[in-house]
Amino acid sequence: MAKKLHMGSSSNTDDPVVDDSNDRVYTDESGKKIYAIIRSGYCKSIFLINLVNDFGRLGGFEKVYERISNPVGWAPIETVSSLISIVGGLGTILHRDFALEYIPKLKDAVWKNLLESPESNIRNFTKDKIEAITSGFDVLLKRVVSLPEKQEVMETMRLGDV
Repeated sequence: MAKKLHMGSSSNTDDPVVDDSNDRVYTDESGKKIYAIIRSGYCKSIFLINLVNDFGRLGGFEKVYERISNPVGWAPIETVSSLISIVGGLGTILHRDFALEYIPKLKDAVWKNLLESPESNIRNFTKDKIEAITSGFDVLLKRVVSLPEKQEVMETMRLGDV
C-alpha cells in the first residue's frame, strides 16, 4: 500500500508534451500570421481555431501582455489569474512559432507583476489565484522549455503557497 501511495505522489516525468514538430508545415495562403492550429487529441474545432487566430490578428494576445506588463496601472491579481487561465487553456493549440515568441515574454511579465506588485495588490493574493496562474503556466511552459526547467519554474512560482 505504501508503495502505491509513494508512486502516486512522486513527480511524473512522463508529462505529455504537445507534438508541434510539424507546425512549420502549416502555412496560411493569405500570408496572415497563424496563432493556433488543429491538433488531434487536443482540439479538432475549426471554429475555435478560427476564433483564436482572429483574436491574435486583432491584437488580443498583445493586449493581454500589455495589460499584465503595465507597471503604471498594475493588473490586479484577479485579472492576471483570469487571463493566464484563458491563455493556458489555449496552450496546446498555439502554433509553435507563436508559442516560442509569446510564452517567455508573458511569463516574464507575470513574474514581474507578482514580484513587484504594490501593497494594495499583494493583499489580494490568495492560494486559489496563484494556483490558477500556475495551472495555466503548467500547459504553456511545456511548449517552450524542457520538463526539468518547467518543473523548476513551477516550484519557484509555488513558493508563495507555503
